[in-house]
Amino acid sequence: MTIHLRVTTAIAYSLPLFYVMSQNQLHSNINVLYIITYAGIVIYAK
Repeated sequence: MTIHLRVTTAIAYSLPLFYVMSQNQLHSNINVLYIITYAGIVIYAK
C-alpha cells in the first residue's frame, strides 16, 4: 500500500513537469524517459 502511494505521488509530481516539457515540444520519448527517471528518484529517495 505504501509503495502504491509513493507511485501515485511520484506520478502526480511528474504531471506538471510533463506538461511543461510537452509545451517546449521536446521529443515524446525524452519526456517519458525523464518522467520515469524522476518518478524512480522520488520513489527510492523516500
